[in-house]
Amino acid sequence: MRTEIRDPEAELTSVTETLHALRDVVHGFGEAQTLIRDLDGGIMFWSRGAERLYGWSCDEAIGARSHDLLATQFPLDLTAINARLHSDGTWQGELTHRHRSGRAIHVASHWVLRRGDRPTVVEVNNDISERHRADAMQRYHDALVADSDDAIIAKTLDGTVTSWNHAAERMFGWLASEIIGRPITTIIPEDRLADEAAIIRRLRQGERITHFETVRQHRDGSSVLVSLTVSPIRDATGAIVGASKIARDISRQRQTEQMLQRVRRMTALGELTGGVAHDFNNLLSVIVNNVELLRRMMSGQPELDAMARDILTAALSGGALTRRLLTFARQQTLTLEVIDLNGYLPSYVELLRRTLGQAIEIETRFAGELWLVRADASQIGDALINLALNARDAMPVASGRITIETANRSVSQGQSPGPTGEFVALTVSDNGSGMQPEVLERAMEPFFTTKPIGQGNGLGLSMVHGTIAQHGGFVDIRSAPGDGTSVTLFLPRVLGESETRPTEADQAAPRAGAGETVMVVDDNPQLRGTVIRGLTMLGYRTVEAADGVSCLARLEAGEPCDLLFSDVVMPGGMTGLQLARIARRLRPALPVLLTTGFSSSIDIAENEPACEVLRKPYRFQQLAEAVQRALARAGEPPPDGSTPSA
Repeated sequence: MRTEIRDPEAELTSVTETLHALRDVVHGFGEAQTLIRDLDGGIMFWSRGAERLYGWSCDEAIGARSHDLLATQFPLDLTAINARLHSDGTWQGELTHRHRSGRAIHVASHWVLRRGDRPTVVEVNNDISERHRADAMQRYHDALVADSDDAIIAKTLDGTVTSWNHAAERMFGWLASEIIGRPITTIIPEDRLADEAAIIRRLRQGERITHFETVRQHRDGSSVLVSLTVSPIRDATGAIVGASKIARDISRQRQTEQMLQRVRRMTALGELTGGVAHDFNNLLSVIVNNVELLRRMMSGQPELDAMARDILTAALSGGALTRRLLTFARQQTLTLEVIDLNGYLPSYVELLRRTLGQAIEIETRFAGELWLVRADASQIGDALINLALNARDAMPVASGRITIETANRSVSQGQSPGPTGEFVALTVSDNGSGMQPEVLERAMEPFFTTKPIGQGNGLGLSMVHGTIAQHGGFVDIRSAPGDGTSVTLFLPRVLGESETRPTEADQAAPRAGAGETVMVVDDNPQLRGTVIRGLTMLGYRTVEAADGVSCLARLEAGEPCDLLFSDVVMPGGMTGLQLARIARRLRPALPVLLTTGFSSSIDIAENEPACEVLRKPYRFQQLAEAVQRALARAGEPPPDGSTPSA
């Protein structure tokens, strides 16, 4: 094989001739960002414009490999680009180069292939970094607009929609392809067109409108409450040519605010109700105890005794009413007894018949040998009334029918969302209009109602659900449009216990005292006097105090006291529970009997287990028994083991 020997001078002459041949081409570039390289990237020419663009001088660049020097990032594989260059003689596209400082430079690159004995490439690179950044910013802005949770809309001043993002599609139900080019009045109710005209007038004056609350219309005809921010759009001359709107759906926000307002009203009503019930309980305690004392003094006078009994019955009914009021005010826990629902429900059914009228038929189906439950009978009765009133509202008055039934039911795993086991089921069914699936799904949600404003607060079923949950049970609702509604309350069965029946507490003679001294503390002078009168008749010695401070003063002065009997709620900043704690520090063995009209949501038994508790309104027999129980605990140490104060 023969090796060709090249003459260096001839090689230099060839390169020089090549550069001279390209002179006319390069001359046209002037100060352009131009480089000339061979096919392997070796730089042969580096313009002044290239020096300014990339930061490398001509001496530094010539001889270097361009793709390495500029850390070129290609849009395609370099092999494919070179193939196109060889076939077409030219290639153009966008590249990313690196400045000498390390920053990226985006260029529009145009390559021209110079064929010959030694092919060369003329490369002209125009800096498009600013445009690239602007495009990236525009894409970012477009993404923000497209993905915003707020509807972003643009329109001309005559009201033609020109832009419509994804949130607007979700909010109003129109796709961008359907709404762009249509008038903005497509989503504006007729009664709000005047608002839109006013907005346009303000926009023409260059004003920006913020937090403008109005109503817009969904494609399905429903209303959407929105808060608008509207800004003028100007052209290059500054003339106002359109408007951009940001619409935020505030429907849920308004619902939440209204719910909070209702909660505040309910809380205020509950506090008022609790205060009224407390005072009413004091009055009832005075009435009940004085009537019972009178009955004992009227022995042998049956007519007067019958009248006194009527007064007593009415007062006890008032006591049941206050318990319901306190439950509503969330200041009364359940009074649980072992009961047979079949024995309690008929009186509520009769009440419903009188309330609902003869136009609505009430049918009962009570199971024989119904299992016992531990329940608050009055609360179950209230739940029954609630369900019946709901059923009435969903039925045609002329042909309405409500069915109330009880049954023993065994519930296994998977049959219900609630607990499993044996239950007594109380079902209220109607032949009303039934519920749509979406309504049924939210039926027990607090404050949810389909009734017109002023005809329902959405608390009925939620309160029923809460009551039954307190009993350890659950609620099952079955309904379908046109097929009526059936609501079943499941109450856990009680095993091995006897039913609790109401008894005449005054039939048994109360136990008398043996001269023990009882300190009676109550701010109500009538009730305090009634209690003292009753205790005196039972053989106790009494001393009295109107509040905790005067009671403690008597105890510290050495006043004899075998039992402290105090109301829980008293003015002056000291409750009966606080009084009991301080008194037990002064006299650790002192028994305490507290009385309250509330169910002691204060949890007296947990906070002060050494105290007995007597619920208002109480009867004479209950007072006597509570005093005996409390005295029997004399000598028990305080739960914290404290000793008397020095």
